Amino acid sequence: MSLKEERTRVRAGHNARIARLVNTPEFLGTRPERDDYLAFMKGLFAHLAAEGLLVRISLEDELVGWRLAPGAVRLKAGPGINTAESALNPYFRELYLSIAEERNTAKSAWWGLEAREHTGQATTRLREFSREALSLC
Repeated sequence: MSLKEERTRVRAGHNARIARLVNTPEFLGTRPERDDYLAFMKGLFAHLAAEGLLVRISLEDELVGWRLAPGAVRLKAGPGINTAESALNPYFRELYLSIAEERNTAKSAWWGLEAREHTGQATTRLREFSREALSLC
């Protein structure tokens, strides 16, 4: 697995950082035992997957994991937009600003474009839908 893929994994085991934040009386009203916490997180992740925020993945043997769904991520300008010009990559700054400006017009070449994961990571249903959509163009 590549480092890029590794960064998309959601880690929520009983020793993970999220466990230290969530598995507390302040957050849940009680501190569940290990098995209860894992059952809670499995249910939560299944719900988030049903809502399209996470994607269930097979890791190895019978081990199941979760990955952030690409469509669940929203990119927003951060404080970098206000930093000194020399610290920014001018090509990407201008590209993103021009896309944002053009998307506000009625005739943007960017309308209808969607960000999707690599086809090797997409479900068969999504791949077929994408192929059908492309054949209509």
